[in-house]
Amino acid sequence: MPRERIVERLRRELMGYGVLGQNERIPERPSFRYLIGQLYPACADQAAADEQMQLGNDTTDVEIDTRDEEPRAAATVRADEEGELDDRDDPHAGENQDDDTPRVSHPFLPQSIGLTCNVSPEATWVDAEVDFGTYREVPPPGGGRGRSDWERTHRNHQHRIPIPSSDSTLRDSISFPGAGASDPAATLEWIIRRNRDADGEVTVILSAFLINSTAWPLDDADPDRVRVPEDGYCLFQPALRLMDREGSLPFVDRKPESRWASTDPDLERFKLLFRCYPEFAVGHGCAASWSGVSNDLTRSASVFTELIPEHELPRVVYDPLELAGASTRFLEMNHLAGLAVEDLRPELSTLQTAYRRWIAAREAEVAGAGFPANLITKAREHLDGCLRACRRIEDGIDLLCSNADVLHAFRFMNEVIELQQRHVGLVRLRREAETQIALGRVAIPVSLPPSGPAYRWRPFQLAFILMNLRGLVEPGHADRRLVDLLWFPTAGGKTEAYLGLTAFILALRRLRARGQTDPQLPRGDGGVTVIMRYTLRLLTSQQFQRAAALICACELARERHRFGTEPFLIGMWVGSALTPNGVAEAAEVLRGGRSLNGGDPRQLERCPWCGTRLTTPDYTADADTARLSIRCPEVSCEFHHTDLPILLIDEQIYGRCPSLLIGTVDKFARLPWQKSFSVTLWHC
Repeated sequence: MPRERIVERLRRELMGYGVLGQNERIPERPSFRYLIGQLYPACADQAAADEQMQLGNDTTDVEIDTRDEEPRAAATVRADEEGELDDRDDPHAGENQDDDTPRVSHPFLPQSIGLTCNVSPEATWVDAEVDFGTYREVPPPGGGRGRSDWERTHRNHQHRIPIPSSDSTLRDSISFPGAGASDPAATLEWIIRRNRDADGEVTVILSAFLINSTAWPLDDADPDRVRVPEDGYCLFQPALRLMDREGSLPFVDRKPESRWASTDPDLERFKLLFRCYPEFAVGHGCAASWSGVSNDLTRSASVFTELIPEHELPRVVYDPLELAGASTRFLEMNHLAGLAVEDLRPELSTLQTAYRRWIAAREAEVAGAGFPANLITKAREHLDGCLRACRRIEDGIDLLCSNADVLHAFRFMNEVIELQQRHVGLVRLRREAETQIALGRVAIPVSLPPSGPAYRWRPFQLAFILMNLRGLVEPGHADRRLVDLLWFPTAGGKTEAYLGLTAFILALRRLRARGQTDPQLPRGDGGVTVIMRYTLRLLTSQQFQRAAALICACELARERHRFGTEPFLIGMWVGSALTPNGVAEAAEVLRGGRSLNGGDPRQLERCPWCGTRLTTPDYTADADTARLSIRCPEVSCEFHHTDLPILLIDEQIYGRCPSLLIGTVDKFARLPWQKSFSVTLWHC
């Protein structure tokens, strides 16, 4: 399968062929070639580790003077901080803690990897297997004077770890020396704690570590000086696996009581939501995974370390079973844009009814005999939240049926979102056609996709919109105190959901401004209506293009809906390193000069409405009128003879107050010191 080949190639690229148990010969240092999977020898002093981080790996001749440094204890981690060595019921807790503490190493120069797991009290042993590779420098082929090669030797070691039968703590280790005096040595170290709680239940916790036990090399001439080690002292592609070679399932799910030992309400929710996902091990300095899980999800055959963990995220299904057999035409944008008021409730209530059916099924599940008793309270809290969301959806439907302006804005939203979706599709088709031409293939025809049932809301998107209508329409409503988090994977449809609400509130504001006559108030048909804030530079061009396509759709529909004389505008409010702050500065850049901070006004690669590439002649900066105009070069585009409704310069944003303002968080942090933007907010 292509996916498996990609993952295998990625592992080889990042860790080397050693992940497949193979030997190899490479023409460069393995620490240069591979980014992941290197265990360093025991560090005599932390200064050496810090120096290694500053100098990199090619430090053969570097020496570090540690005579004036106080020796530091090896970095340690209390396993009970991770939840696996809980000593609340251990009568000997606090005694000889240093002997019961597994080691982890310097985070940048790791010396060990390991894992912690729970073992069945009936188990008498666990088989451990370690794999790693060592590299030694060898002459180049032909014995020339070129750069040396590095040759890998695969090493595999096995050991059976006995499990104590009485309540105690056991710490032990076994060393695996190299074949030669200069070969790196490894150590398998383990800690076993067998505890019994007040109810007599026995818990056996095993922590195992693979450690590079090679001594950090010293300077022969000056023993007080420590040299940064070469790759020949390191272990590469390390792996640790625990199992029972006789075929039993010795590992049990780590107890939720210890895994979630917290009063944090979020952790209580996780305990409920992930109750069907067992955890058989936790990694130290790496990830942990397992295999051979029993059908009841309570035991596994083996646990092992993972330096490159992988997990397949299931595809989200957007058509719930609760809608099976029902007409889903109420999800079509074109249909909703022209739906009569008397048909609204019967059609939209299909969504609410399906959600109530799902809630009823979950309530029956909680009331069932097999549901964990300790999770019932939290489950009922979740279901109460679901019922509140369902009532908010119903409230949104009631509002649409009783308020003409809200219904008008809702229809406008469906009209422009469908139009935006069609033009986003046109942009995608044009990109694909250009790619085909660049590859020397026959280009696919490029035309605007027709309106129709293909453009439809996903159920969660429409539900999200309906449940937020009342809070948007009524400033004093209790929903104004809520923050609704839309949590879906990438490409799940989050953008269209909040762009839908954006289009709704843009239209509602214009509708309410029709009767406004007070000259002391800002004009209701313009001004900043929606602010979208992104974290630093995480605003991507694709996100801005989709939002810009929506504003283009709103602007083209404005006159037909008689939404005032002020155009719908979108502003891109980012740092001066990305766009110039002034129009005069932008004009200088367009003439071939440079801005003060390196900003460039040519931020749009393509017209967001038709997908045609934009070049420098399509941008016109007029410092006298403080306007940067952008027009599409495609004659058939609606924005060939008129400006695209997009503002990219701060000076324009402060003067014209765009309807939708997209900015990064660093710009918002400057609000207290930036008077010009406070004026912009007054026009909200």
